[in-house]
Amino acid sequence: MDESEKLNAVQEILTQAYIEFASKRPERKVKDVQFAKHLGVSNASLNQWLNGLRLPGYENCVQLASKLDIDKANRLFMVLGYKPIEFVSDKDVQFIARNWRMLDDETKTQIITHIRETLQEQGGGATK
Repeated sequence: MDESEKLNAVQEILTQAYIEFASKRPERKVKDVQFAKHLGVSNASLNQWLNGLRLPGYENCVQLASKLDIDKANRLFMVLGYKPIEFVSDKDVQFIARNWRMLDDETKTQIITHIRETLQEQGGGATK
């Protein structure tokens, strides 16, 4: 799939999600900024994706996928050539995933180290 095909596919996925989002709103006339806020991305980025001007990077793809239905999320990952993440329903894990990019490297390292140590103490879990 070349870049223009990817741009068109992303545009289609997000347009469908936008229509579904708007149909569930009482006012039915939704502004892009409301949809961007719902998705957790900037209005400028959303407009570039909706207008087929730019592709979302991996972190934005993860953010978008956390708000899209599972079919659209998987299609988005497939179109962009990213390995799909394992979607989880645990609200705490979703919170961490949505906010991970805002943490500094030292905090990320501390969290990962703590999880690995805890799993090793319990005798299970993947260590890497």
